[in-house]
Amino acid sequence: MQNYVYGYRLSRLIVPLSCKQLALSCYIVGMPIRSIICKLLIAIAVVVCFATFLAFFNTQNWIAFLACQFRIQYLVILIIVAAVFAVLRKYCLSLICVIFAVINLLVLPGLFGSHSLEKEASHFRILQINVNYKNDDYSRVLNYIRKVNPDFLLLQEYTPEWKGALSSELSKQWPNKVEVVRTDTFGIAIFSRSKIQRHEIIQLGAYEWPSINCEVLVSNRSMKIFATHLMGPIPEKGWRIQNSQLEDLETRVKALPTLLVCGDFNMTPWTSRFQRLLVEDKLYDSRSGFGLQASWPSQRPILVSKLLKLPVRLELTGINWLVGLPLDQCLVTSDINILHREIGPNVGSDHFPVIVDIAK
Repeated sequence: MQNYVYGYRLSRLIVPLSCKQLALSCYIVGMPIRSIICKLLIAIAVVVCFATFLAFFNTQNWIAFLACQFRIQYLVILIIVAAVFAVLRKYCLSLICVIFAVINLLVLPGLFGSHSLEKEASHFRILQINVNYKNDDYSRVLNYIRKVNPDFLLLQEYTPEWKGALSSELSKQWPNKVEVVRTDTFGIAIFSRSKIQRHEIIQLGAYEWPSINCEVLVSNRSMKIFATHLMGPIPEKGWRIQNSQLEDLETRVKALPTLLVCGDFNMTPWTSRFQRLLVEDKLYDSRSGFGLQASWPSQRPILVSKLLKLPVRLELTGINWLVGLPLDQCLVTSDINILHREIGPNVGSDHFPVIVDIAK
C-alpha cells in the first residue's frame, strides 16, 4: 500500500514534468527546423534569381542560353517560394521573389492572351510530329495521323524503320511527299494532300543535316513552307552549330514572301536568338494567344529524366505546362491567319505533336 502511494505521488510529479519537457523540446527542435526551411528557401531563391539574371546573356554564353530555357519554371518556383516566405513573415524576401517572378513573366511571349477557337469552313491543317528515332510505336503514330487528318504533315527523326512503317500507308491519303531518310535524329519527311509545286533540300549553316523548303498550292495560292530540325544545344558545340543554322535561316526568311516555318527548334521562344527570327514583324509565333503549348518532354520531368532513371514512365500530358518546354515551333508571316493551335497527346515519342490550323 505504501509503495502504491509513493508510486502515485511520483507519477504526479513525473507526468507534468514530462509534458513540460516535451513542449520545451518541441519548441527547441522547432526553431532549427524553421531556420533550416528558411535557409533552404533562401538558397533556392538565390539560385533561381541568379539564373533569371544570367538568362539575359543567352546570346553570349552557352550556360546562359541553357538557363534561359527554363523561365516558366523559374516563375513557378519563385511564386511558391514567395508565398512560403510570406507565411513565415519574411516579407522583404517574399517581395524580392515576387519582383524576379514578374521579370520572368514579362519575358514570356505569348503565355497569356485570348484567341478565337472558331474554325472557318475552309482551313488548312498542319500536323508536325517529332516521332523519335528510338520510338517503335508505329501504329500509334499512324492512327493518330489518320485521326487528325492534316492537309500537310511534317515528320522528324525519320529513319528507315519509320519510312517502312508509314510511307506506303500515308501515300494513299497524302500522295505528295518529300522524304530524307537518315539513321540518326535528323531524318525529315513531308506529306501533303496539295500538290508540292517544287522543293529543295537545304543544309542550314552548311552542315549536313537536312531541312526542306517547299512550295505548296493551297486554294490556288502558293505558300512556301520551310520544315526544319535544328541541332540541340547540348553540348556547347551543338549550341554553336544551332547559332550558325539560325543565322542562315534568318537570312533566308528575310528573302521569302508568304511563308510558314515549322519544326523542332530545340529552343524556347523566349531566347534572344529565337526573337531575332521575328525580324521587322516579318514572322509571328503561332503560339501567341494560345498559352504555353509545351511540347517536350512527353514523359518524365526534365530534372529526373536522366538522373533518377525511374523504372516507370510518367505521363506529363496534364502537367506539361509546369515542367515542359515549347521546343516545337510554327512561325508564320502576317498574311497567314492562325485559326487554332494545340498540342496533341502522347504518341510514344518524347515530343507531343503540334497541330496548327490556318485560313486558306
